[in-house]
Amino acid sequence: MIERKAAPLKYYRIHSKQSALDTLSHEYDFDGIGKLPGFRTILHATDCDPSMTCFQHVFADHPDLKSVVEEVLTRGDMVWPENVKRGHIVFYSQKEIVTFAEDITHVAIAVGDGEVQSRFGETHVYEHPYQSVLSRYGGYVLVLTRPEGVLLNTAFHGVE
Repeated sequence: MIERKAAPLKYYRIHSKQSALDTLSHEYDFDGIGKLPGFRTILHATDCDPSMTCFQHVFADHPDLKSVVEEVLTRGDMVWPENVKRGHIVFYSQKEIVTFAEDITHVAIAVGDGEVQSRFGETHVYEHPYQSVLSRYGGYVLVLTRPEGVLLNTAFHGVE
């Protein structure tokens, strides 16, 4: 783990082939996204609450998700992106240096080595490589451990 002194947090640049993913998302071809290399559909959009965000998918129902994110940003230990393991929380941003929860554009939960589970807006829920996200989420990733007491939404991803 990477020792963190204090905010701001530095995200790490990810490089991925996002054009096919972006095109399929723009065309609402959610089944096509699930057929991309490394992607697997876990739950169809029709089986999800359309208002469920990526934050609600990862974290347990909480009246103030921003405070939960701030807690993870403050208390979670940083992990090198190459060492993504089950239970790590993966944040995405368009900015390399993040100082506030508002700078985060997407969040996923790690379900295996280098693999995360997330929902891109109103799409299906997918398992996919941590580097493969929509370009609108930015090209920076931050991986943190889950601090004690932060509850996850185990109904979907089963990570406790």
